[in-house]
Amino acid sequence: MIFGARISILFALVLTFVSALIGISAGALQGYYGG
Repeated sequence: MIFGARISILFALVLTFVSALIGISAGALQGYYGG
């Protein structure tokens, strides 16, 4: 139970980090190219 919760929390953190990275990259590209 604890192990499963830890895995799901880790997965959520990774997913959040990846989506934030994609969003920042997309925003930077759009701003750079005149958005």
